[in-house]
Amino acid sequence: MSLASKSHIKPVAIAVVALVLGVGTAAFAVNEDTEAPPRKDSTTFERARYRTPIMVDGAPGSSLEGIGPAVTAKIATYVAEVQATAAANEQARLEAEIALKQAQAAELERQGAVLQQASRAVASSGGGSTSCAIPQYICDRESGGNPTVYNHQGSGASGKYQFMPRTWNGYEGYANAADAPEAVQDAKAAELWAGGAGCSHWSAC
Repeated sequence: MSLASKSHIKPVAIAVVALVLGVGTAAFAVNEDTEAPPRKDSTTFERARYRTPIMVDGAPGSSLEGIGPAVTAKIATYVAEVQATAAANEQARLEAEIALKQAQAAELERQGAVLQQASRAVASSGGGSTSCAIPQYICDRESGGNPTVYNHQGSGASGKYQFMPRTWNGYEGYANAADAPEAVQDAKAAELWAGGAGCSHWSAC
């Protein structure tokens, strides 16, 4: 037997001895179930990294896929809140506008009633003229029927009926009677005249 043949016999003999001794051939065989760890390329690494549990609204989520419904729900809630706030603001604006219109209508109605009262006072005054809300002779003596006249002698009286400042008292938003339209002055005079009961407001009466 040649030396080369002897070199091939030696490993076989060792294997036979090991089998006999119960060592088995595991040391000399490759385990088929054992595989080298897969190489983590960039795609595998990114997937593994983003599948790490995360927190969604204070509670751990399973993965990135779980964020979708939670975010959608939060957006829907936010949109609903914004819409509700906008609706409430619009309702408040409309209510305020309606209240303003009602107040303006009430003021116009009040002014109309005052003017009607002045007209009735003129009709019942018997002054012989409908240009004065009280007896005509009082207007003639006080101002000569001039609604823009001022008394420059220190009393501060002004207007067609020579209202004193404390009597006029900013009526209808006018600081002085002479600044107010003649119809407004007539209305104030009719209120003061009160069918004759307020005659003492004028020295000429």
